[in-house]
Amino acid sequence: MLENDFVGFPQSNLNEFYVKYDFDVNELPSDEYDAEKSQDAEQEELQLVTQEDIELFEENFKEVKEYIREIISCDSELMTYISKKPLTHIYSLWALIAFNLEEAEDTDFICKRFCSLLKECTQFSSADFDIETLSTATDTQAAYKYHKYTTGAATEKGPRQKRHEALMEYLGWTE
Repeated sequence: MLENDFVGFPQSNLNEFYVKYDFDVNELPSDEYDAEKSQDAEQEELQLVTQEDIELFEENFKEVKEYIREIISCDSELMTYISKKPLTHIYSLWALIAFNLEEAEDTDFICKRFCSLLKECTQFSSADFDIETLSTATDTQAAYKYHKYTTGAATEKGPRQKRHEALMEYLGWTE
């Protein structure tokens, strides 16, 4: 949400975030106009964060968190599937909502479809799964793609983005 993009967990990314977001909010310019007035030559390369940006971030954060609570509370079965890979699935759900707040209003639909996706993904983990028999149905293909990017380096930017694309496809949303 901070970067409005998918981010991985390499230490270099974390270091950049600490540099960029380690500040006292009260010392920030109140808006873009104040930021431009107070910016010197050294700061030109840095993208300044304003108090207005922080307020918007906090509003969006709360809104996304509330949507996720609503989605998870729609069906107790969903938590059963999420709990198998909680960080992966919650991150995917978080990104889905954060990047698509307008479409995210129907929490019941998202709950049903996300639960269906995760349920479908369980078949791909079984020992008797044979990729040769994988259905060509769009939902199954999207579920398989989502599952494929939950294994291995699932916290890197690439797999996170691919999971998001698969989830969007499964929901029938286009980017």
